[in-house]
Amino acid sequence: MTNLSLSLTADRILPGAGRPSLAPRARHPLGLLVAWAVAAKMTVAGGALLLTPVAQAQDGLAVAQAAGMDYPSRRRTFTPGELSRLPEYCQFQMGMPGRETARGAYYVAALGKALDDIHHYCRGLRDVMFAQTFALPANHRQGLLTRAAGEVEYMVKTNPDTLVLMPEIHYRLGEIMLDLGRVPEAQAAFEKSRALKPDYWPAYTRWADHLIKNKQLEQARQVIEEGLKHSPDGPELKQRLARASPTAKP
Repeated sequence: MTNLSLSLTADRILPGAGRPSLAPRARHPLGLLVAWAVAAKMTVAGGALLLTPVAQAQDGLAVAQAAGMDYPSRRRTFTPGELSRLPEYCQFQMGMPGRETARGAYYVAALGKALDDIHHYCRGLRDVMFAQTFALPANHRQGLLTRAAGEVEYMVKTNPDTLVLMPEIHYRLGEIMLDLGRVPEAQAAFEKSRALKPDYWPAYTRWADHLIKNKQLEQARQVIEEGLKHSPDGPELKQRLARASPTAKP
């Protein structure tokens, strides 16, 4: 499974919106770590959640349930720990601390009417977070990613291309579609992201990574070179260009 990184790129589009990465070894409040460790025979080391070698799919399911996540059915409520791993604007849509604050007013001004719909995007990101964090059965992971795709697609269908977050939203949709194996839809999403914001390098590198992995080096170079026209100093693009070279070591 592709690691759908939640090191959110929103800061490149909407300053201050980003949040720390939530990778499979994730940092959470110690109270949750202890509860999860007890439920799923996990170890707590330095504040990090580490699956032991014996943790199987059922353990991952127990972890989610023990933390009160109930991910197959719970939709509207977000725990403080979840919100801490999502973009800051998710907090203001969920009423914690609320739109009446100065920071809330900032997001009202930046996102406008889309702030009323942003909970769909936040829920989609949370489903991705669940899918990449726990050792879940394949059918549960597939269901989470499918549901996440629907939430993100809702944002695409109900908001204009001029929304400041739309390049990132299409990028996230591309990541999810790749992980679902829906490659043509992923390609279209990345292309749309690049069309909306030509200097948004993640939409080039993520698709290039897929092409390189599948030995489509010429296509990868074309994508990267197009990105370099708009972000000529982008180190991530330069790294991919080197990897896409016919002489690059695997």
